[in-house]
Amino acid sequence: MTTLEVIVYVVVALVGLAIFFGTKFLARKFGAGNRTTAEAAFDELPDFDVQATLVYLGSAIGYDVERNKVAIWEKVGGARLVDPAGVGAWHSGLLLTAVLTRTTATPMVQLFAGPNDEKPFFKVGVVDESDCDTWREILATAFGTGREREAAISVLGA
Repeated sequence: MTTLEVIVYVVVALVGLAIFFGTKFLARKFGAGNRTTAEAAFDELPDFDVQATLVYLGSAIGYDVERNKVAIWEKVGGARLVDPAGVGAWHSGLLLTAVLTRTTATPMVQLFAGPNDEKPFFKVGVVDESDCDTWREILATAFGTGREREAAISVLGA
């Protein structure tokens, strides 16, 4: 391996780390404003008192513990309650994405309309991976453990 090749690998690795940590930084920085907007939108929903919220960039999910209701918010579409009958499957954990010869693992909460759907109707990223366990418990309570999708895999470029 030549010195040039080593330099190229080091630069690519540094760029990858910069993108990874930069995205997390931006999510924390801009997520705070979206948290306020999402929670205000959740407050407008009838019979919904949000007690747990997960926000990542332009998406949020909220949970009303007393009524066992889930609501979602998207920057473009606003907030809406989620009908449990409309959730065929859910996932809270790592989303494995395979792109050509590279695989990434991103913490994510996803809701699917059908039990075998490949694309979720809603997803929100997770900054702190420990939140996945919390939301796994919430979604199991709201939608049932039988609908949990233990693995989420996305293949791009195939």
